[in-house]
Amino acid sequence: MRRYIFLFLALVLSSILILQSCKKEEEVGNGSDMTMDNSGSDTIACSTITYDAHISTIFNKNCGGCHVTGSQGGVNFNNYAKLKNQLEVGKVLGVINHRPGFKVMPTSGIKLSQSVLDSIDCWVSNGYKEN
Repeated sequence: MRRYIFLFLALVLSSILILQSCKKEEEVGNGSDMTMDNSGSDTIACSTITYDAHISTIFNKNCGGCHVTGSQGGVNFNNYAKLKNQLEVGKVLGVINHRPGFKVMPTSGIKLSQSVLDSIDCWVSNGYKEN
C-alpha cells in the first residue's frame, strides 16, 4: 500500500512540475507580424510599430535619464534621426540585448523585457517607420 501512495504522490508532483514549467510563448521575429507594445500588454501588428507611437516611448522610459535628456557617452536618442543613426551604427542592439562583448544597458543590469526588445527588432526590420 505504501508503494502505491508513493507512486501516486510522485506522479502528482511530476505532473505539477511539468505543468508549471510549461508556458505559452509567442514567437516574434523578422517573419512574424505580431509583437507586444512597449507596456507588454497589447498585441499589435509588427508592421504598425512606429517611432512616434511606440519606439520613442520605449527609449524615453528606459534610456531617457542618460541618453534622451543628455548625451551620456556621446550617445543621444532625443529624436528620430539620432536614434536611427545610433541603431544603424550597430551598438544599440548589442547593448540592450546584453550580447557578449557589449556594455550592458541599462546600467542597472536588468534587461528590457523580451516583448520590448521584439518591438524594437520589428521596428528596425520594417525600416524604422517614423509615424
